[in-house]
Amino acid sequence: YEQAFFDRVNGGVGEMQVSMNTALSVGADPRQLNDPQRNILTGAKVIQNIQQQGATTPYSIGKAYNSPSSAHGDRYGQRIESYSANSTYQPNLVENLTSLVKSLTQLVQTLSNL
Repeated sequence: YEQAFFDRVNGGVGEMQVSMNTALSVGADPRQLNDPQRNILTGAKVIQNIQQQGATTPYSIGKAYNSPSSAHGDRYGQRIESYSANSTYQPNLVENLTSLVKSLTQLVQTLSNL
């Protein structure tokens, strides 16, 4: 459905569930969101922007990524926060995710310079 009727999809698309408007807000081409690499790079750029705006905790990043002004975004942020606090997850989850975002950000910058 997403590929055939991309211009009619209201929610997120692909691996990182990036919406058309969100893609446009970070300078990405929404038509390329079905490409997994482009989708992940766009999502990483969104997360980078969220962090540059001051979000530092898993909760604040998750909420801003999902829906900053809604109860749904709040619940999503709480869920992401609970993952980072859950002892059954890898102890360095937040650090590893931060490292992954930095790596993806560097990749985005490298690709932007091509």
